[in-house]
Amino acid sequence: MENNDFTTRDQHLIEHLQNSWQSFQELTPEQAADISKFLLGLEEPYRNAALHMIAKHMVSTMSLHILSLMTTFQNNAEQDDILPDECKEVFEQVLPKNFRILGDLGKYISIQSLDDLVKLGYITGSLEGLSRTTSAETAQGWMYELADIYYSDLHEEHMLAGDFPGGAGSEREATFIQPTIVQVSVSEIDMV
Repeated sequence: MENNDFTTRDQHLIEHLQNSWQSFQELTPEQAADISKFLLGLEEPYRNAALHMIAKHMVSTMSLHILSLMTTFQNNAEQDDILPDECKEVFEQVLPKNFRILGDLGKYISIQSLDDLVKLGYITGSLEGLSRTTSAETAQGWMYELADIYYSDLHEEHMLAGDFPGGAGSEREATFIQPTIVQVSVSEIDMV
């Protein structure tokens, strides 16, 4: 990566961002259930817009997770004996593809029902949980593959608009891990 010499101003801005982040409200599962009940009572154009807002939020959490993996890789590379030149090469390879895919997913996510939203939640949560790591070497592998896997899973479940401009396989095939999609209907989920 580029030189990480931060100015005093940069450091102050990062501290302010850190403080602001603490005030962001994360939804509790109960709040998510209440929002879901509320949106089911909305007329169709508003319900669809609400579903899309929630879907974009889920995709954004995956994007932040991938940025976190990149941070883990950079911060822990030295202790995993990964040389600075190798780090630079890895970022040169993964940044363009990951940013292209993740930047487009939020625009092209297409959720038609609460069932689709539940599937998206399972895909997103499962992949985030599976790829959580503190190892630079493991993070490196996920940096190459996670965006492709996420795209492939969403594409397979028909959750992307037909004019999505690309994704997995357009630059290289996923080889790090082969995902297994679990088909779940909303009626099979124990809603508490």
